[in-house]
Amino acid sequence: MKFPTRHITRSIAAILIVVAALSAFAKDSEGYNEWKRVDPPAWRDLSSIEFSGDGTGWLYSPESGILYRTDEVQRWIRHEKLGGDWKLVRDGDKLPLFLIGPKGEIRVYLEEQQEWAPVYHGGPAITINDVAALPVAKAEGGSYTWNSYAIIAVGEERYGTRVEPHIIAFQPPARGWREVQIDATSAINTVAVRNPFSVGDRSVFVAADSSIYVSTDDAFSFRKVNTPVYQNDMLRDITFYDRDRGWAVGDDGTLLWTTSGGQSWYDNPRQTRDDFVAIKLLGWTLFVLSDDRHNGGDLWTMSISDDRLKRVDLPHNDTPRSVALDWRGRRWMAGDRGILYIQSKFDDDDRLSEPMRIFPDR
Repeated sequence: MKFPTRHITRSIAAILIVVAALSAFAKDSEGYNEWKRVDPPAWRDLSSIEFSGDGTGWLYSPESGILYRTDEVQRWIRHEKLGGDWKLVRDGDKLPLFLIGPKGEIRVYLEEQQEWAPVYHGGPAITINDVAALPVAKAEGGSYTWNSYAIIAVGEERYGTRVEPHIIAFQPPARGWREVQIDATSAINTVAVRNPFSVGDRSVFVAADSSIYVSTDDAFSFRKVNTPVYQNDMLRDITFYDRDRGWAVGDDGTLLWTTSGGQSWYDNPRQTRDDFVAIKLLGWTLFVLSDDRHNGGDLWTMSISDDRLKRVDLPHNDTPRSVALDWRGRRWMAGDRGILYIQSKFDDDDRLSEPMRIFPDR
């Protein structure tokens, strides 16, 4: 049986177009330029960078103990001296921005008042490692609005030399903080909400040592989920793209993935023996930060359509510690020795050096 030549030619051409499109999608990093270094507010170690919902950029230096912010022409200026080891935490657009610091302290940024408000202070025995927000839905007619947020904080509590997991949750309105019990024997390193703006399915995940736990009742109770039996490395961070796909990273180059909404996890082949300490999803790209245990580290990226991490070459052996996305869709990276990088879309390249307003005109 013969097929018309023109049909075969068209089919081959269509296949080639699809393959080229998929290759470009996996390679072009969503149309972004190379990372460009910009002047930091201080040539000191920078540990975390985030942007709040009002467009303000926030940057913390543990070496100087100073919290910086952006002004209206996007200069980084001193905002407040905090001192100690603080971290900026925000899990996604439309979610609150948190500061977590020594002695179990948590602050939340109030956008309308443009100020930081303390919401929790656990004391010297408490260490908070991560915070997540869980939107509280209110029914209005046939739809829902998100009028407030529950807060879930995880970490550890010390009794002499003994360490116990610590999970607390704040349930509005005015119900206060409550402790959450979990069947774990070590510190809780990270917390993530799978579908924060879903009414019927928004599971909460935490990682303790090498295990992952899930809550399906708004962090009132947790149960352990399936992970590879031979995976014994400590897990450091978890993130989700949608209700099915998620990733977890940890020590010794551990990268786990799930396509079952976190009910079962599988491991990727290890591409490094450095510790993966953080993972962040910006658009369609996963950013993984590593630490080589000797005050050095690398930036790795992976498309959500791929399963292979790629190491990003940075000049001067710079060590990245945090990545974030601003309101204009530009990526920022901060790290040791005052490194501050920015990555923009191709059509924004010529305007990188121009003054830009953080607060868009209304």
